[in-house]
Amino acid sequence: MSSSIPHVIGTLALLICSIFVVTSFILLGLAVQIDLVKPQLQEVAEYVASTLVDLITLANQTDAQSLLLVKELKIPSSVAERGFTVTLVDKSGDLYVDVYLTFLTTVSAEAPINVRTAHEVIVGKPPKGFPGNLSMLYSGLEHPVVWCFKDKGVIYIGLGVWVEGSTYAETASPLASLKYTTMIDNYVYFKRVVEACTL
Repeated sequence: MSSSIPHVIGTLALLICSIFVVTSFILLGLAVQIDLVKPQLQEVAEYVASTLVDLITLANQTDAQSLLLVKELKIPSSVAERGFTVTLVDKSGDLYVDVYLTFLTTVSAEAPINVRTAHEVIVGKPPKGFPGNLSMLYSGLEHPVVWCFKDKGVIYIGLGVWVEGSTYAETASPLASLKYTTMIDNYVYFKRVVEACTL
């Protein structure tokens, strides 16, 4: 009976060591994955922020009192085979694009929306009837967009998706054209701006 006790203790010690080694490898693999994913999230955040800056700059340069700009985003459906979420965040008046893994929110990246404009820029409040507004943009959605709405000296920005049949969508190449809507009374005018992405 007493001779079997060392064998039991040795077996338990070996089992504990095995569990420790396996757990260490799993944690190490997760840390490496996180290091690989963060730069990709950062690229998405910077791309979305840059696109919004283009729209805000264009809205700021127009004389129209009421103006809607919509730009389709070309973002991946996943990073390292993991879904991610895009949000716009207001931190004490400073605007950021925040991108994080949907099921591991601690893995995230952010990029500032650096704009110099005389108009106030606010997250939210799409124009009345805008069909595809979202507070969060999930990877994998078809036709994700960012929008910029100028109304009475205030510029509103947000995220959304292109709803089929909507007039607020750009379907051409992102480097070729940008569709925006100028609302005068109850009539809607459309205009192409080919140089929008070169601002």
